[in-house]
Amino acid sequence: MRAVIVKANYSRDLYVFQRSDGEYGYFELLGGADLELEDILIGNFTELGGETVKNQSTGERVEISIEDYCSFELAYKQVFR
Repeated sequence: MRAVIVKANYSRDLYVFQRSDGEYGYFELLGGADLELEDILIGNFTELGGETVKNQSTGERVEISIEDYCSFELAYKQVFR
């Protein structure tokens, strides 16, 4: 599944994403280089918890922890609180 980074809080390593099916959520970056807005990630975005995903833009693999699937508004609040 593909997910696009739509918002980033670099100070907290938290990112809001939108899956290819339109669902939003947010995750914490655990390992790898910072991600940029509009980066496309490929991996398992169907379950909560730790995942290794591939940044399509750079080819790099990054470790993330998916925290929740929710509306954009709720994800934004959680990432920027």
